[in-house]
Parts: sequence; structure tokens; C-alpha cells
Amino acid sequence: CILWSGKNGAVSVGQVRYYTISGSGSPVFSTSATNSAISSGRDLLFLDGYLVFFEAFTQRIYNSQLGNPTSWVPGSDYLDAEMLADDIVGLGLHQNHIVAFGHNSTEFFYNAAVEIGSPLKRQAAYSLRIGLFRDRTIETNPNLPFLQTQIINIQDDLFFIAAINRNFLGIYRISQFKAQKISTFALERELLPVN
Repeated sequence: CILWSGKNGAVSVGQVRYYTISGSGSPVFSTSATNSAISSGRDLLFLDGYLVFFEAFTQRIYNSQLGNPTSWVPGSDYLDAEMLADDIVGLGLHQNHIVAFGHNSTEFFYNAAVEIGSPLKRQAAYSLRIGLFRDRTIETNPNLPFLQTQIINIQDDLFFIAAINRNFLGIYRISQFKAQKISTFALERELLPVN
């Protein structure tokens, strides 16, 4: 999907490495890091014709207009993942739901086709009291490239590095909206020797 195009060519989602929210509430996409581009492009998701992403250090999930990933209504095209007081640190997809990971919690949202504002609605029954282990020192460590993407979809399951209170718990799998630990102590020691 092309995010924007101009005289110098076009940039696709696969090329976006960073994004931030402008003062007007619209996303600003970039292929290189800048001081203002603080969120990773790997958290850009597509769901039913919407481009979905979150604003760093907030509980806010933004969405584009239906079928047009470059069109936004900054004052209304968002919702807050506020079931628990936890900033979003990553997004994933599971069973046609957006999965919003905080440091201590995980919430699921589906496309409810709401016409005004965000089309997303929370699935409160699926929420989890574990979050995503997101550590910038690990993400940028060239010796740990397999940890740089901490949310991975494989077929219908979602795999992630879990945490509570920013403390590493292990590798978890979400299958049918239920989280299960799949890593062993030996694997965890290899992944994070500091444990």
C-alpha cells in the first residue's frame, strides 16, 4: 500500500521505519529516524481498509479514513485503550482484531463499523493482565536481532515477549484470544542472559 507519493516517488508501508503525530494530529511518516519520529513503522497495521497505529507514550490508537491510508480526521479518528492505565507500546493483529499491548496489559479491538470517529470497539472479555516487554536497549542491540521484532504473527497465532511492570516474563502465544507461556527457563536464559 502506498502511503504517499510525489515528484520524488512513492513510499510504501514496507519502507516506513518511523512515524510521529504532528501538532494537527495527523501522522508524519519517515524512512529515517528524526528527533520527532519516535514510533516504529513496524507498528503500522491494516485492518479492513484502515491504516491503524498508536501514538507513543499515550493510550491513543489512530485510524485512517476507510480505504484511504493518507486521509485522517485528527479530532475524531482515534480511540483510547483505557481499560487499564497503561500506555501502548506495541500493536499486533489476531483473529481480525487489533491487539494493543501496554507494559502491563493487552486489549483487543474489532472493527464495529462505527461511522463517526474510530470504527474500533473494545472486546473487554479478551483483555489480558500481561503486557509487552519493550526495551529500547534490546531492540537496538545488533547481537539480538531476533528480539527487535517483539510481536510476530504465525498463521492464526500471535507471539510476543511478555512482561508485567516492565519485567520480562517469557515468550507467549495468543491463540483464540488466550495467552499461554511457551518459553522454557533455558530458552529465556539464552534470550536474556540478565535474568
